[in-house]
Amino acid sequence: MLTIIASMERELSGLWREISSVSSGSDLRMAVVGIGKSRSQAGVRSILNAGSGGTPRQLLMLGFAGAVDQELHTGDLVLSSRYHVESPGKEFLTPDAAMWQNGLLAAANAGLPMHHLDSLTVDEVVSTPAAKAALAEEYRVGIVEMEDYWLAEAAQEARVPFISARA
Repeated sequence: MLTIIASMERELSGLWREISSVSSGSDLRMAVVGIGKSRSQAGVRSILNAGSGGTPRQLLMLGFAGAVDQELHTGDLVLSSRYHVESPGKEFLTPDAAMWQNGLLAAANAGLPMHHLDSLTVDEVVSTPAAKAALAEEYRVGIVEMEDYWLAEAAQEARVPFISARA
């Protein structure tokens, strides 16, 4: 079962409308896990521990991110190569290789330009250009968001393939 997750309902609302014709017996589930470390990890762990055949075989995170790479524009699609976190002693995590390749193929087939940049998971919204520039310099990332690292960590612990696609 593919489970598509997002931190906020509005990140899935368009997709819900588009695939509303999918039957309830399909191999697809969508869920909102919450914003930030504690909410998103609790939400995804609840999904991962569903048991009785409801455990996802794959997790796809869809959502919004803040651009720190000055080449990015509003609406650009980013498939992160690595997930970093603003936390001492934590190494970066990577998306599932097969899911990453499938994401590239899906974007190419849809004619969508895709950026391959690293992401940084932060604790708070980064709203000023100066703060974004400082993070881009320090971490060499393209986007900032508040969940990817924590979701990737929970998925890795559960041995469930994970990837995140952000706009």
